[in-house]
Amino acid sequence: MRFLQIILLPVFIFGNYLLKVDVPAKGKILESYSEYVLPIDYFEGNVIALSDASGLTQLSNDGIPYIVLDKNPIPGYYFMAEKTPSVDPNSLGSTIQVLYSGTDNWLIKITNADDMLTLNKHPIELKRINFDTSVQKHDLFPVRSLARDSVIQQMVDSVLYDTIITAVQRLQDFQTRYSTTDSVWAAANWLMNKFNAYGYDSVFLDTFSAIYGPNVVAIKYGMIYSPQNYVVGCGHFDCTSEMPLIFAPGADDNASGTAYVMELARVLRDYLFEYTIHLIAFCAEEQGLIGSEDYAQQAYSRNDTIIGVVNMDMFAYTIPNRDTLMIINDTSYIDNLPLALVFSACADSYTTLKKRVWTGWRPYSDHASFCQYGYHAVQGRENINVSNPYYHTTGDSIGGGYNADTMVFEGIKAALATVATLAIPYGQPGCVENEQIEPANQLRLEVFPTVQTQATIKIVGYMPLTGKATLSLYDAVGRTVVKYKKTINKPGYFLFTLNNKLNPGVYFAELIAGTMSVQKKFIICQ
Repeated sequence: MRFLQIILLPVFIFGNYLLKVDVPAKGKILESYSEYVLPIDYFEGNVIALSDASGLTQLSNDGIPYIVLDKNPIPGYYFMAEKTPSVDPNSLGSTIQVLYSGTDNWLIKITNADDMLTLNKHPIELKRINFDTSVQKHDLFPVRSLARDSVIQQMVDSVLYDTIITAVQRLQDFQTRYSTTDSVWAAANWLMNKFNAYGYDSVFLDTFSAIYGPNVVAIKYGMIYSPQNYVVGCGHFDCTSEMPLIFAPGADDNASGTAYVMELARVLRDYLFEYTIHLIAFCAEEQGLIGSEDYAQQAYSRNDTIIGVVNMDMFAYTIPNRDTLMIINDTSYIDNLPLALVFSACADSYTTLKKRVWTGWRPYSDHASFCQYGYHAVQGRENINVSNPYYHTTGDSIGGGYNADTMVFEGIKAALATVATLAIPYGQPGCVENEQIEPANQLRLEVFPTVQTQATIKIVGYMPLTGKATLSLYDAVGRTVVKYKKTINKPGYFLFTLNNKLNPGVYFAELIAGTMSVQKKFIICQ
């Protein structure tokens, strides 16, 4: 048995007590107590905070209600858990403590690895309490055109249910994808190999723990904006059941979301975008969003700008007349309604999906990790008023916990359209405004950017027909410095990515296909 990873973060001078303070989470009441009381998380609209004895005195003197949850808290042991009618918290074991029972949620403290395994054998959603105090960057949500776009429709039309259900079956066939098992690593490597086969610019296993499996990340670089400005499409690939170390098929929770990420990877590889896209299969979601928490924290520490996060988790189970996909506008940390409305508009424009926006406190999937750092994120999931009887059981398999083929198919199309809308298709007829577009039957050529200082050169070509194309680079006196030949099997855009080994100077790129040719000038700077 592996042991629970405990992250030994500094608990500051505030760390003598862990509190629930009954003040509005979005208010500024605690600002005057910042010398004594340090907010670290939110719970049902109130604040979870660290404090010393002086802070307790100040709060008491000013009549601000609080509850001491624990003394000398150590990060890594504390979790929020959604109340579940079938679970008696007092039967979970003597080492699992319910520190506070709220309206719809518990605050729980665990002691060791066996406690986490015990929790994961029950139908309980968890979020680890984050002791990082540097939260709520809160970028403004960008304005996006929601006019129906023919290129995005082309992407949506490329989504295939056969590849989706094949991915779900393959993930189910790993027998278990519990986060501490060897099987989760096998699944991670399978995902990484699929991303690599699709030709993404950067593919890697993002290891964040010696205990849990890795996140799997594929990055498609944008053509205009900095790689630190990006859109995220994600879903966790780990799962659990009442016997998680042996058999946990996790079809609904969450092979459905992983298949969404893989279908995005398959379809979007053939298109270019203004913004970079991160496609991520997260691990250790079932242990409290640990993989996504680390990813979001790293993005925040780099000062990344995340345009929006579209997370899909559990959207493959339904019952008659309850086949509506919920677009979760989780208000635990920030209001994500603008992004939720973009998702809803994309569903209306490009799909036949039945959906509605749900607004409330629900930080129990990977979107919440990003929201806590101020990034806009939404979750797509099955109807929250429908209880999946196979949730966190060995029955969560195709035909059992996974039965909503149409909702999965249309939901993935809507989520893909949302990611594409946020990332903005690059230089393609149907999505470029205020730009002179060459006729669709002509060659096109763009060098990004036209003044180069980067380690790589990106050259975008457009072929109206199939056949052989030759790309040549010439210096200022007409000498050929680079020549590439490429067979185009499908009309459309394609990308040449070249290592920049050219000396500073003026250069010309020429694309030739049959009797057609086009040229562009660019400059290499030191």
